[in-house]
Amino acid sequence: MSTEPAGPVGAQPSDPPWARLLFVVLEGREGQCWRAVLLLTPLLLLVTGLVVVTTAAPAGWMGGALGVVGSLTAALALAKQRRSRA
Repeated sequence: MSTEPAGPVGAQPSDPPWARLLFVVLEGREGQCWRAVLLLTPLLLLVTGLVVVTTAAPAGWMGGALGVVGSLTAALALAKQRRSRA
């Protein structure tokens, strides 16, 4: 067993800026690791859902669903542009 003190935990001034930012986003300034779980869980669920849908759905159904979503998105964007111009 070692009696040496543990090193500092968290972002250090010598870390690159992207690593410090990642640490603050995922764990916060006080090192709350539960924030990482809350931030990453929806992302993992989304990726898992996309994998399941793309492997289980027939290609025709998938293309139709993506077409509907794309059409609705384009229609909403055009409606928003028209409202902002008026």
